[in-house]
Amino acid sequence: MKLYSLSKLRIADTIFHNVHVLGIDFSPIIEQGFPKDIKFIAGYNIITKKNWYFDYINKLWAVDDI
Repeated sequence: MKLYSLSKLRIADTIFHNVHVLGIDFSPIIEQGFPKDIKFIAGYNIITKKNWYFDYINKLWAVDDI
């Protein structure tokens, strides 16, 4: 596990400024059945800075400014 401080993070077309991210090796939990296609898990510090929209049926998502 390693903590990074980023001045800028881009997710899709949205820029987040001055955020912390935690890098984690998912391989031990993937072996336990954790989905392999998950690329990242957004934390509270990312989720609360923008509006997020999730379409679970069509497996789509979007993000925009608050």
